[in-house]
Amino acid sequence: MAKAPDCEPPEEKFDLSKFNVTNMVDEMKKQMRDDVFVLDGVALQGQATALYAKPNTGKTLLTIKMLTDSVEAGRIDGQNVYYVNADDSFKGAVTKGEIFKNHNINMLVPGFNDFDPKNFTRHMDQMVIDNTANGTIIVLDTLKKFTNLMNKDGCSNFMAVARRFVTGGGTLILLAHTNKRRDDDKRLVAGGTSDVIDDADCAYLIDSNTPKQDDTEKVVVFENIKNRGNVERELCFTYSIEQRPYGYLLDSVSRRSGADMSNAKAEAEAAKQFEKDEAAIDAIAEVLSNGAKPKTELIRDANQSSGISQAVLRKVLERYTGTAKKKRSVWGVTISEHNTKTYYLLSNAATAEDYVNAKEGY
Repeated sequence: MAKAPDCEPPEEKFDLSKFNVTNMVDEMKKQMRDDVFVLDGVALQGQATALYAKPNTGKTLLTIKMLTDSVEAGRIDGQNVYYVNADDSFKGAVTKGEIFKNHNINMLVPGFNDFDPKNFTRHMDQMVIDNTANGTIIVLDTLKKFTNLMNKDGCSNFMAVARRFVTGGGTLILLAHTNKRRDDDKRLVAGGTSDVIDDADCAYLIDSNTPKQDDTEKVVVFENIKNRGNVERELCFTYSIEQRPYGYLLDSVSRRSGADMSNAKAEAEAAKQFEKDEAAIDAIAEVLSNGAKPKTELIRDANQSSGISQAVLRKVLERYTGTAKKKRSVWGVTISEHNTKTYYLLSNAATAEDYVNAKEGY
């Protein structure tokens, strides 16, 4: 009897239906959360939010303030929050730990209880596998301790894990630094590659004014540069810059009105313009440091010493002419009976400190 030929199963053809999630929508809806602000107006639960600022702007202080406010308001449970304090001194960690303890917020510090930031992506992935990511809120302060922001592959890999964590119901708040240099328009530039902002749900640049000598508070503005949700486009805060305990500084944080926002933005624009004009200001101030000068001679001498055009020097001369009480005035002017304008440095720049103060707009 002839042996029947072997019958191979038909080759299964590939199509995309194996990835279809339509039948999972009901299950996905259970996981989906209503809009709950972890940081009021800034960071939503179930999203990855990146906050960029220069050092000493106050991003940690403001983040902790908004976080503890959300716990006190009952929007979130402190026991679900893990603040990873990876960029602080021992004393700073203890101080913040006391604040977190009062709000039942968990704090992780590298080197304690065998915690190592190098393993954190594995921890996040394991939480997704174990379904413990859902409802967990993690703040990474700062992000540079967990990935090399200048390395595109490393940063991209980190954000891929971050996306899995968020898709699993988790929340991430990533604190990071801006570049030291601003762009040509004097706006802050997020540090590192674009992968964090590309893969985050929401991102803010946090800028601040430069406090004057007698100021007791700093003005900080949050500018939204990416959003997926009903977050604020801009927010304004102030906080004390006095040498006081951290708890006092935390209590001093205040959210400001639209009028305060306009004033802060105007001050920020003036600061940017001052920085842009700095070379011309220096050229004029150098000439005036030797004594008062009539306008024509002043412009001529400043042009010859700096190479800056006389047209630019005239605009800068006008822009910073005023009195010591007028913000950012660097020099004053007297007008003779023949309408001759003579300029002088405010306070005659009698000391090096006077000159620095005049230069900085104090």
